[in-house]
Amino acid sequence: MNESTKFMNDVLSDPINSLGISPSASVDLAVDYLLRSQDWEDSPLLDRVVRMLFDEFLVWIPEKYDAYDITFEKLNRLLKSDFWYQDTLSILSEMYINAASHDNNYIDVFIEFLVGGIEVKSRYLVKEDFGYFEEVFLKGAAGNLSPEEQFIYCLHAVNIYYYYFTERLNIEISKFAELTRDNLIDLSESPVLQVGRSAIWALFWCNNSLESKPGQLDLTKSLIERFAAMADGKFDSITSGRIVCILIKANQRFFQAVVAARDTIEDWYGDVVNHPAISLDPKIKMPHQKIIEKVCLDLLKTGTKKYWSDRIIRPSVALLASKKTWSELKALLVVPYNELQLDIFILLGVTGGLSTFSLSKDVNVTYFKDQIIAKKGHLIHKLKAKDTTGRWAYYFVLVSESKESAFLKSIEGDGTIDLEDYGAVVASCYGEEPSQEVKDYLKEKYRFDV
Repeated sequence: MNESTKFMNDVLSDPINSLGISPSASVDLAVDYLLRSQDWEDSPLLDRVVRMLFDEFLVWIPEKYDAYDITFEKLNRLLKSDFWYQDTLSILSEMYINAASHDNNYIDVFIEFLVGGIEVKSRYLVKEDFGYFEEVFLKGAAGNLSPEEQFIYCLHAVNIYYYYFTERLNIEISKFAELTRDNLIDLSESPVLQVGRSAIWALFWCNNSLESKPGQLDLTKSLIERFAAMADGKFDSITSGRIVCILIKANQRFFQAVVAARDTIEDWYGDVVNHPAISLDPKIKMPHQKIIEKVCLDLLKTGTKKYWSDRIIRPSVALLASKKTWSELKALLVVPYNELQLDIFILLGVTGGLSTFSLSKDVNVTYFKDQIIAKKGHLIHKLKAKDTTGRWAYYFVLVSESKESAFLKSIEGDGTIDLEDYGAVVASCYGEEPSQEVKDYLKEKYRFDV
């Protein structure tokens, strides 16, 4: 060990007495030194620094990945270094696999960080005619690798499928799927949960459970059985949710019902007396429905806010949940307001649950309706028109997104229209301009500036 490296180790051990700096600053200094030195003899120092940063992450456990967080920023600098990239990734993978179990936020945030940190490398590997996947991970070979190598393989696969399906990477996806699909399915059943979790994430994107492009999984009956078994308590709720997304996509009739339900949920604006807006065709039989319902409800109750959860899981709850389940969810509306309650209120509303069940007097229905309208301020249209008496009036109309185009066309003509055919009138007044009273009302009730 040279003198400079010895000094850096001393600084890390006692930053205040060595240089009069904080522990965090000492790690930052060590990262700078490693990036400048690029000397293999400094590998033990790299190992020490990366482990310190990983332990720092464990203490913090953020709710979401933020590239500007100082811990992530330091690790990112090492991951993006051509010299230290591989060693840094190996150390992080080994520590992640051997770390004690943590909550869903930790699970997803750390993998999300690693996936982003190796994005450039993933693109390089796949653009080199799939050589990395052909030569190292031939069919059946992934099981012979170490858990750390399997985990890294899955991370690259997550990146490549994700960037392909979000149209940020142009590759021959069917060829890539042939090289990785079977390996990922085998790895999803790994006894090392962290490996299985990352493999499921890759398979979720391989099956493309969100977009209109066809997925790359051949979901045979036996494979569906394997996925259902994994969703039934083996993994954390977020990973089980990804498996359920795969199962739902496998049943095209049910998936189409989910898409329709999602659109209805997004359009709903708080009319609690209407008949149910969503109902499941009794002819649609969903395999493993109890498992799917349980996972969907678990995710709903955790308040997990993920793109795929909003688009697939929540609509599935609306379609599958029983009246007994709605009764349990209804009871959650009486606790102090939070985002989860608003989701529950909306799902009860679109399925007729608010009119079917008597609500506790502690449930402020008006408050929830106002919150829904406040979130849809971009869909509130201002309109000056004559009412049925011939007087000029000013209307503020909340228009359903699916009806917005038709609404705009209808007001171009000279005819008469019924505003309630397109949405709800949230405020109005007589005159050719909105009154101050109406402006104040909209500002106070919906945070809407006129």
